[in-house]
Amino acid sequence: LGASGEMGLKVSNSRKLLLKVLGTERSLSQSKLLTMMKSILMTKIKSYIASTIREGALSIFQIDEHLDTFSQELKQKLSHDFHEYGLEITLFNVTTLAKPDGEKEYEKFKELFFRQYSEVYEAKLNQQVEIINANTEAQRLLLESEALAKKRLQEGYTYQSERSFDVAEKIAENEATGQLTNLGVGLGMMAGVAGTVAGTTQQAVNGIATSAPVSSCIHCGHSIDPQAKFCTDCGQSQQPVIKQLICSKCNTHISGMAKFCSHCGNKLVQ
Repeated sequence: LGASGEMGLKVSNSRKLLLKVLGTERSLSQSKLLTMMKSILMTKIKSYIASTIREGALSIFQIDEHLDTFSQELKQKLSHDFHEYGLEITLFNVTTLAKPDGEKEYEKFKELFFRQYSEVYEAKLNQQVEIINANTEAQRLLLESEALAKKRLQEGYTYQSERSFDVAEKIAENEATGQLTNLGVGLGMMAGVAGTVAGTTQQAVNGIATSAPVSSCIHCGHSIDPQAKFCTDCGQSQQPVIKQLICSKCNTHISGMAKFCSHCGNKLVQ
């Protein structure tokens, strides 16, 4: 590690300076004094740089960020040495640090040092991206739910009604729906599972549950025996016909009691 900068000195004790210098020199010039001061500096500065880095736990890769503090600590250490010559350090700044770029060991540790920060930063970014994605997905689901709720409100049915339509469709597809008894049981179970069913669905359930005994023809209104299976006047069967609709949009078979298609939500027309 190399360092360069600037230093300013002034004489604080001329007697001490003359005694120290003239004891070994026959004459004294400004250039000789400068050479002597540089010699003192070069003798001490290397060990002071090493000790300052060690004491401050400074990384060679981060030391540029602390040049001011670094300079002040070196100045404090050097002040004692120059004070012995009657000199005071008025200015001491490390302006440039020369690092051994290109040296194999230095480059290896440099890579390791910066990798620890880049990998931590990358991990934080990935975490933030995951949070953003999760929030985006949650917001998307919320918007879709709100849009679906508004759609149901506009079309006049609720989530509970939609579920009842789904159950009714499954029952209509069951092969046993042709039997009046099985159909009645199935619709009763549907009402229990789905909870509050649409008014038309409940009417159909009640109608089937009470349609066993009849006293008049369901087609022509002629009075017939309550146990009769066919009308004695028009000859029509007395078993109620369960109508089915086919959705004009998706062609799904829907029970006649439904107002909306349980598959695509299309409004059904009788």
